[in-house]
Amino acid sequence: FQTLSTQPLVVVDVAHNPDSAALLAQKLRERATANDQSLQWVAVFAAYADKAIDEIATPLLPVIQHWICCQLDSPRAMDASSLASTLTELGASTTTAQTPVLGYQQAVESLSNPNQAVVVFGSFETAGAVIQHIERATDSL
Repeated sequence: FQTLSTQPLVVVDVAHNPDSAALLAQKLRERATANDQSLQWVAVFAAYADKAIDEIATPLLPVIQHWICCQLDSPRAMDASSLASTLTELGASTTTAQTPVLGYQQAVESLSNPNQAVVVFGSFETAGAVIQHIERATDSL
């Protein structure tokens, strides 16, 4: 669990199985209620096809208000549309993005008030792509 930005709040985690997703949900709840804030989380999420998406998503559903499902550039990746369909069947609000970086940009652009934040997770590839994007953007300033 790593904070990449505070304005807006962006955190990243490599949670990619049910146990790590439950821990991430706990950390997001703790962060959302710290300092009497009531944060609404937008997730940037991508996963491999062999993952138990319903078991990963279940502990996070009460915490995340919107999921942006992203396509990974890997033959092992779950298609972003299939991922979104699975999450929608579980009751989640979803959209899709072609890559984790585009999903991150979409998430940040969607934030409309200071009580909204972004969490990027689902695989090392997802987290790594967004971390590299933010580092490159910071280096170019």
